[in-house]
Amino acid sequence: MTAAALSAALLGAPTTASAAGTTRYVNPIAGCSNAGPGTTTDAPWCDFVPVAATDFAAGDELLLARGASWNQQLEISGSGTGSAPITVAAYGSGARPLISRDAADDDRGVYLENVSHVTVRDLEVANAAVGVQAYYDELDHEGLTIENVYAHHITGIAQGNSQAYDGTCSLSPIPGLYTSAGVAITGPAVNDATGKATVAPFPFTSSDVGLRDLRISGVEVAHSNMGVEIAWCNGIRTHDGTDGANLVQDAVLEDLYIHDLDGGGDMRADCPNGITLINTRNAVVRDSIVQNAGACPSKNGTTGLLLSRNEGLVIVNNLIVQTPDVGTPNDQMGIDLEYANRDVKILYNYIAENHGPGIDVLAIRNPATCPGSSNDPFDHSDDTLIDGNLFEDNGEGAVHRVSNCFVPTGTVTNNLYDEPHGLAVSGVGEDFRGFSFLDNHDVGTSTRTSQAARDFTGTAGQHGWKHESRTGTSWIAMTFDAAAQQWNGTSTASGRFARVPATGESVALAWTAPATGYVNIRGRALSTGAGTPTVRVEKNGVAVVTAQSVPATRVGVATNADGLAVTAGDTIRFITQGSTGAEVSWMPSIGYDAGAPILDQANTFGTFYPYSDLRSTLGRMQTFRPQTAATRVDFWAYRAGSPAGNLEIRVYELGAGGQPVATVGQRTLAPGDVPSASAPVSVSTSALDPAKSYGVAATSPLTPNAGTSNSYGFEYFDGDPYARGTAWFSTDGGTTWGPDVSSRDLKFATYR
Repeated sequence: MTAAALSAALLGAPTTASAAGTTRYVNPIAGCSNAGPGTTTDAPWCDFVPVAATDFAAGDELLLARGASWNQQLEISGSGTGSAPITVAAYGSGARPLISRDAADDDRGVYLENVSHVTVRDLEVANAAVGVQAYYDELDHEGLTIENVYAHHITGIAQGNSQAYDGTCSLSPIPGLYTSAGVAITGPAVNDATGKATVAPFPFTSSDVGLRDLRISGVEVAHSNMGVEIAWCNGIRTHDGTDGANLVQDAVLEDLYIHDLDGGGDMRADCPNGITLINTRNAVVRDSIVQNAGACPSKNGTTGLLLSRNEGLVIVNNLIVQTPDVGTPNDQMGIDLEYANRDVKILYNYIAENHGPGIDVLAIRNPATCPGSSNDPFDHSDDTLIDGNLFEDNGEGAVHRVSNCFVPTGTVTNNLYDEPHGLAVSGVGEDFRGFSFLDNHDVGTSTRTSQAARDFTGTAGQHGWKHESRTGTSWIAMTFDAAAQQWNGTSTASGRFARVPATGESVALAWTAPATGYVNIRGRALSTGAGTPTVRVEKNGVAVVTAQSVPATRVGVATNADGLAVTAGDTIRFITQGSTGAEVSWMPSIGYDAGAPILDQANTFGTFYPYSDLRSTLGRMQTFRPQTAATRVDFWAYRAGSPAGNLEIRVYELGAGGQPVATVGQRTLAPGDVPSASAPVSVSTSALDPAKSYGVAATSPLTPNAGTSNSYGFEYFDGDPYARGTAWFSTDGGTTWGPDVSSRDLKFATYR
């Protein structure tokens, strides 16, 4: 995938006019006057001086002339209502109105303070420390919309411009701003009495809301430090001691194009993240591209998305790609689960070509286990769901773990991956003991993966994709609109992320199989328009995923198929139907199955230690419960020296007392067939029952009891990395078994 393949504009959506109010115009033409009311296009205001002196009211509009430019801060005060917002927009024809500053570290493009029901759209901002800043030092605000804004060369502030950052941004030339960003939703922060946590300087408890119903849509940010930032400085806790995820609620970030965040050549540049989300609840990020974020060094590391203090966040149907190597010792990843997150859902994204991991799960703060002045007892990472994504060519695997100051929990399921370093990677002393891995498919074959949003072009059939519509019985090729960057039917449209059907006219993405084989399909459809559309998937006109209604929820419905047989030339259509006004976000991924077994569960992540005492009457067993009807168990073993007897690996069904009641799989290996370095030894089994307990046992009864130098070994870890079983041992050749060290587990995996 090249950068050019992602450079097209996103499919936009129409906007609606505000309710009646006063409309004022700004245009530096002959006849303009700051002394007048600015209410006609013939006698507009010249610049933003009278704007700052105006208290706007519900339904008011401030319209800036297209093609005009200013070097001033545009400051808006006042609040609208839900039915009559205050609107800042453009009028006339030509380029968007441009606000270009002097690149000073206290320059803003647009400044909003404590506003509710305000919309800012159709602007360009450049050469400032922040493009559009909304600052809140009060609670109970709602209804801020920022859309169709292009921000570039936004630099100047990094870590509050403090060499000795204290968590409060007290030295930042722009209050509340931690890092320069194209769009920043910010507020103040102060240190609490302990000096180790930041809080708001006003009463803020776990039952309060700072800002509700934030919408950032169609925003493009390039050549800047950061794209979009939601953070009161670098995050705050509530005064009653919770994470503060309730600060910004129900935010929607959609149709964003965050790219080439290289600092724009500014020597002051520090480029940490593409999108920063801190202190949010029930936010969603969808239909967006984050590409080449963190493209200049940052002392704290770089990432596409940084997540802290979030609860119920959904990241769905995005392209998160190409965070580069800039020599930073940390991160350089797609998504960073940094601090204090709960119930984050990372769904059906394309996460690829990041120098570091696709997703990094951190556990770096807990004074009970990792003492230090920066530790925080509130850190946690709970119930993360990583589902249905396509991972490719990330530098440290699809999912990566950092540190074990506490045990993060989550599920990694239904993902497709083509990763040189594997699906899951962890460093020394780190593990995935709190995670379940289920139904993830290796698609690392010679046939290129297909991803509808990644592969979107204006050429029909390129990468196997076509855009079609149907009003009768036949599918008809749509026509590409280069200006809108979408394919059009009679009344329908199809873009990079969105399908727009119409009453009586369906729209489809059609994919032609390039080779014969078995494919795995992943997709998630979200209703982002009116009504309740339906989606289905067909192969050569026959349904392989039956029609489903798509409700207006943040997560939509899955449209998956596994092991679907295709012949070269077969057509798979992803079909959307609905009434006029409907819109569906849907970016399917397709990968040919590599033929590798499907992982059921694995206790293989992290640091394990070798030990060789499998001989004579000594045996070792790991108990476990499968998650699916597994048919293969791998046990990590090795040969130490020259053992005389064979290595026996058996899989037992265990009874109520933990003793074997039946053998469901076994394998005997001669000494020469056992590797000298620890490696998985596979045993085929009958289909295991997830409701039952099993044990994989290793013995060598014919190897004399002559020490550890001529025996067989295994790998173990005493940090309790596996929650569904434990290590047992036998001293009578496997007739009876008993518990080993209570926190010990042996290295093994199960497959189906």
